[in-house]
Amino acid sequence: MHIAWIGNSYVYYHDLPLMLAGLLAAGGVSSSSGQVTPGGQRLAQHAADPSVAALLEQPWDVAVLQDNSAVPGGADSGDRAASESALRDFFAPRLAGRRVLLYGTWGHAAGCAYARLRARYPDYATMQRLTTAGCEGYTQLLRAAGAEAELAPVGDAFELVHREEVEAGRDPLSPASLFRRLYAPDDLHPSRLGSYLAACVFFAALTGAHVEDSAAASRFRPSEAEHDRKMREKHGWEPGELDDAAAARLQSAAKAAVEARAARAGAAGEAPPSTSEGSALRTEL
Repeated sequence: MHIAWIGNSYVYYHDLPLMLAGLLAAGGVSSSSGQVTPGGQRLAQHAADPSVAALLEQPWDVAVLQDNSAVPGGADSGDRAASESALRDFFAPRLAGRRVLLYGTWGHAAGCAYARLRARYPDYATMQRLTTAGCEGYTQLLRAAGAEAELAPVGDAFELVHREEVEAGRDPLSPASLFRRLYAPDDLHPSRLGSYLAACVFFAALTGAHVEDSAAASRFRPSEAEHDRKMREKHGWEPGELDDAAAARLQSAAKAAVEARAARAGAAGEAPPSTSEGSALRTEL
């Protein structure tokens, strides 16, 4: 399975493609990847980048698209319109008939980290709700254009962890909260735990199986990446420790998010794409 990643720092932090490749390998699925992921990049900027066109001209099985985290929710209507135009005019002709995953991203932990948009995204819950709706809209737009598009509900999984903390009577923004531990200290980027949660969601979206249900995949732990060292040197950030208890909770959240999303799709009469690798893995499980 060759995956083409088109996004930004939400992909390259903690090397999400490599982390996912490790999970897939543990589950018996071989994969490779290519990526175009400049920091902060929006879909409209990707559409103007010759390296994105070149990546999509190469052989690939699944393309992952990720917009700047503040754009899908529509806080800046111009940016959102530009992303939609990029999807219609640039991506759709190249993705028609092909499998695409829209990276459903998360709300920033304490409201939008960008001051100019904070009034529109005043808190996590508002930003999460609007971002998820926007990513769903992107998915529908690509489907209407003929792509086999589906949403990888990473943001849904973040929301489930947030809800779990609130329902347990814990402050989700406490440093000890699992929800807060999903974020880097800027309350925007993922920690290693946040990237691991994303990898668990993508594992399920790509294979139709769940990390939690695979003995080998559930034991896999991502090794410290070179990026962790660079983040320590540049920002003084720690990547976040992924202990077994946290890993189990994140695996469970990923499974719940993907299954809930699949149930809604089924109720709407949608049939998500499947892969031969996923069929084989489901048989093994």
